[in-house]
Amino acid sequence: MTKVFPNGHGDPLGMNPMKSLLRVVAGAALVAPLVATPSTASASTAEGAPYIRITLDEIVAWRTQESTDEIFVKISGPGLVPPLPVSYRVWPQGGTGIMPMDSRMCFRFTPAGTCPPGSTDVTSRSTAADAPVFSASGGPITINVREEDSLASDDDVLLESFPAASLTNSVSYLFRPDVFNQSGPDYQVRVTLSPSSTPF
Repeated sequence: MTKVFPNGHGDPLGMNPMKSLLRVVAGAALVAPLVATPSTASASTAEGAPYIRITLDEIVAWRTQESTDEIFVKISGPGLVPPLPVSYRVWPQGGTGIMPMDSRMCFRFTPAGTCPPGSTDVTSRSTAADAPVFSASGGPITINVREEDSLASDDDVLLESFPAASLTNSVSYLFRPDVFNQSGPDYQVRVTLSPSSTPF
């Protein structure tokens, strides 16, 4: 099942999107899916594997906040194995510092990452030779994307949480919380959760 999260209309998990000023509070924003479209995979919490593999498939910067940036993604949550936040630098490629960041740039890390129409595949220019993969034994798990050209309260451009309960099949989540906001950054993130018998 693919669950699409485009800005908090509909709330089957009983959660509401946070205001932009609250996005600086890590783990506070919980946004529920608006649309669920069927696919060949389905999720179940009945008798799943004890661990969850969380794979970052893609990040699309449909609209950026600054003209030069570093982009980081952080995964956090009480169920992570080990239970510590993990940060991954997506952009720019190699070294340190900031680089020009254009709108519609797509960083595709797995075959499930598709670089949607209208975006530009710049995967070869990012740091991601392999997909960022994380392990969890429960949830909720929070994904945080940051644009940084200097530390500031508006650096958090995407902060969403999703369940990481026991699975028997893979499930994919697509987050794009600011698709209707034309005055700020607009990022899209896709992650895939898969059952795993062991941590990794």
